[in-house]
Amino acid sequence: MAGGARAFQGILNLIKRNPDVVKDAGISAALTTGLGLLTGDVPGALKYGAADFAFSYPATLAVRHLRPKGTKQVMDVATGKVTTEPVRSSLELPANISASVLSGMAVSALDSPAYMGQQQQVAQQITQRSLVNQLPLQEQALSPGTQFQMSGLPADPRNFQNLLNQRGGWTQYLTPQDQALIQQTLGG
Repeated sequence: MAGGARAFQGILNLIKRNPDVVKDAGISAALTTGLGLLTGDVPGALKYGAADFAFSYPATLAVRHLRPKGTKQVMDVATGKVTTEPVRSSLELPANISASVLSGMAVSALDSPAYMGQQQQVAQQITQRSLVNQLPLQEQALSPGTQFQMSGLPADPRNFQNLLNQRGGWTQYLTPQDQALIQQTLGG
């Protein structure tokens, strides 16, 4: 517990030393969260916003420490107060934007499996089809392991073969020339 408190205090000290970086990363995270809230997924929006801040803050700090530009004196015209601010690197904004994009990719990768097997994919597609068509799952008659819809066909494969072999069967839809060709090929 004491180690966690020390780490938290260290984070707070880092934030106090770099309020402008916190502001930039916070604006980026707020925009990401706001856009996420437009989708109506509050937990997802908060997840993406937190990840944005967690990626943008250290990325911007890293650029600042790798490319230090020094400090400048800034005077507030209204009060006459002079403060010292760090000069921003031209790479801070691209680092912040890149970190935002990468944070979204990281959250997406953690939210969904990287590989989905064929059976999982078929099950997902069946579920999607049932939701789109507003049908219960059990009303979809599919050939096992496939997307072949067997609506109106016998469920038992033997009955299906019997249906194909009925007198007249599917050959009744062929032209007489095609029927003769099949008979000749089969030796009948």
